[in-house]
Order: sequence, then structure tokens, then C-alpha cells
Amino acid sequence: MNWLRILLSFAPKFRAGQADNLADTQAISALTRAQDLLTAIDRGGIPLSPIIVNRIARNLGLEVATTDLMPDTIERIRHYIDAQGLTP
Repeated sequence: MNWLRILLSFAPKFRAGQADNLADTQAISALTRAQDLLTAIDRGGIPLSPIIVNRIARNLGLEVATTDLMPDTIERIRHYIDAQGLTP
């Protein structure tokens, strides 16, 4: 089997309407990641990567500037989750 055929076998197969399901799955995943982040912080964990925190915020649809401080971004994520009624 050639390498292209192998790569294509791992590629996701999309049918009509699956793009909407993918967007829903990504939104759920973003909310889950945000809740997991807040749960870990509430248990005493310290996020070490501002890149990951910023990515979570952006996946929720929040605007994040490169100059924003990580604690401020975490509070914005917390406010977003609280506004959705999904407090961890």
C-alpha cells in the first residue's frame, strides 16, 4: 500500500451535515476544556502555559490580546462559563 493511501485512510470522512456536527463537537470540547481548566485551578493547580489558556479562551470566542495577563484571561473564561450556567 502506498503512503498516500495510508494517509487517506486516516483522514476524516465528511458527509453532508457532518460539518455542523463537527462545529458542535468543537464547541463542547472548548467548554469541557474550559471547565477542566477552572476545576484544576480551583483545586490549587497553576496553569503554566499562557498559550494553552489563550487558546481555550479563543476557542470559546473570547478576544485575547497578546498583552493580556493570564489571570485576567482566566477570569474572563470564568465569567463566560458562569454566564453560560456551566459552573464547574
